[in-house]
Amino acid sequence: MANTTTSEADILESPSCKFLIIDGMEDSIFPIEDNFLVGVRGDNKDLLARGNRQHMGNPGEEDIIYEWIDKALAGKP
Repeated sequence: MANTTTSEADILESPSCKFLIIDGMEDSIFPIEDNFLVGVRGDNKDLLARGNRQHMGNPGEEDIIYEWIDKALAGKP
């Protein structure tokens, strides 16, 4: 995280709602390493890096995302 101020870096350590980070290892838009920076810092984050997939884990990520949302909301009003 070069060229970031302390307050910018602290955002990743702040409390957050449940957070899903999903991407493909072959993403040509955002490097997977960017997702690792976010996914390994702070709490409440699930990081899913899918092999042989493109941006946002395509193709085929929809079922994974829907299942994650169902589990995240289970028992919530």
